[in-house]
Amino acid sequence: MAKSTSSKDSVERALKRSPLQVQKGIVVGSSSPDFYVVSPNGTSAVVEVKTWKANPSNVKFASALADSYRLQSGADRAFVVLPGLIREYPNKGVVSPRYVANVVRSLPPPTSQRKRKPKVRARPAKYLFGAMPFEERFELVFDAALRPAALDAGYDLRRVDRESFTGDIVKEITRLVRASVCVLADLSGLNDNVIYEIGLAHGCRRDVIQLSSTHLRDLPFNLRNNKTIHYRHDRLPQLRRHLAAEIAAVLKRR
Repeated sequence: MAKSTSSKDSVERALKRSPLQVQKGIVVGSSSPDFYVVSPNGTSAVVEVKTWKANPSNVKFASALADSYRLQSGADRAFVVLPGLIREYPNKGVVSPRYVANVVRSLPPPTSQRKRKPKVRARPAKYLFGAMPFEERFELVFDAALRPAALDAGYDLRRVDRESFTGDIVKEITRLVRASVCVLADLSGLNDNVIYEIGLAHGCRRDVIQLSSTHLRDLPFNLRNNKTIHYRHDRLPQLRRHLAAEIAAVLKRR
């Protein structure tokens, strides 16, 4: 599930060859996409690069993610880039790397009553560590609920598969957990790696906020006894609000 550096780099090069102003490593509204671009006439878009297989199911997830990014950022358009995509879906916000050069032409013309420009800021230095399954259906949970909830509380949210590093992945997970202020752990599906990361967090004396779309009665007894936020994939805005309040409450007690 880690992003392909070559795909992301090729998209960045294509954007920089266009007349767009390109920013990365920033927060736009309550989203943190790979790129935020502004056209010469002031209209804007966010661009996120994924490595998902370009099948109908993932195109559907990507379209929902693009819509979520647009709403969270306040940008005029949002695009999710899928390498290997044969047919372009610009109206749904799903495009291939080939299409990126056309992003500037896809932006709407400025209106006489322009909406307020999106707030752009640097990513927070302090962060929460995200432990969750690396599957396409959980990407929308991360980008539409978990990371916005962390940003709402004033923190970034990092995941090991979205970080650039060299060497042993277990050592990198340990480093990220130790440097985090708290851990968000999605127990859906009882993923072995997530359970390991919860144990690591407890060993590092980090608070763990548990959530799960798996029914709570199906969780192991030693995790079921901990407070766990149950959520549904079709109610992510509610999850975001619930998590933001829980993050603020947990960190206030520290």
